[in-house]
Amino acid sequence: METKASALLRRGEEAARSGEKADARRAFRSVLRREPSNLAALLWMAWLSDDPSASMAYVDRAQDVAPNDERVLAAREWAASKLSSQDPTTAIPPAAPAPSVSSASSPADTSQEGARASWRRLLPLATI
Repeated sequence: METKASALLRRGEEAARSGEKADARRAFRSVLRREPSNLAALLWMAWLSDDPSASMAYVDRAQDVAPNDERVLAAREWAASKLSSQDPTTAIPPAAPAPSVSSASSPADTSQEGARASWRRLLPLATI
């Protein structure tokens, strides 16, 4: 039997994938009220946030839950690139350098586009 949190997580993922960001955020916030350390909800909230600092805050929480999870490491790289694309005087560096997700990384992979592509590849793994 599906739990309420699992149903909300599924609803949030469906809404996010169909571009309904507000509905997705509501569903993921509901999941996090029930399960504050739900990794999938934290990663989705990081992805959906329009504020780079908020994205990083969700990634920080996810990293507290699963410090070595490759989805979290990819999310940290993506969120850090999102922060660095802000005004340089307000950008906040990541708490710790994130190791490369793939051993075949090149300097070009550290760009925001490379980080985004890497995280998009891992995001489907965030589902329960």
